[in-house]
Amino acid sequence: MDRTPRLTSVMGVARALLATVDVHETVEVLIAEFGWDVSFQALALLRGDEAGQAFGLAWEHLVTDELASDLGRFLGGPVAEPRYEG
Repeated sequence: MDRTPRLTSVMGVARALLATVDVHETVEVLIAEFGWDVSFQALALLRGDEAGQAFGLAWEHLVTDELASDLGRFLGGPVAEPRYEG
C-alpha cells in the first residue's frame, strides 16, 4: 500500500501554511513533513505571489542541497549542512 499523501492534500496544507506563516517556514515544514518530491510538485501547482516565492525557495534549497551533496562526494567526506538565509 502506497503511503504517499495525495498531491491535493499536500497542496491544501501548503495553502494553509502560506496563509498563516511566512514563505520560508512553509517550505521547511512541507519538505520536513512530506519530502522533496511531493512538496515540490504541490508548490509548482499553486498560484499566487507567495506560492511563486515558495516554489522558488524550494528550488533554491534543492539545488543547494544537491551541490553540497556533490561536493561531499568529491571531497570524500561530509560537508557542513547548507545554511539557509531567510
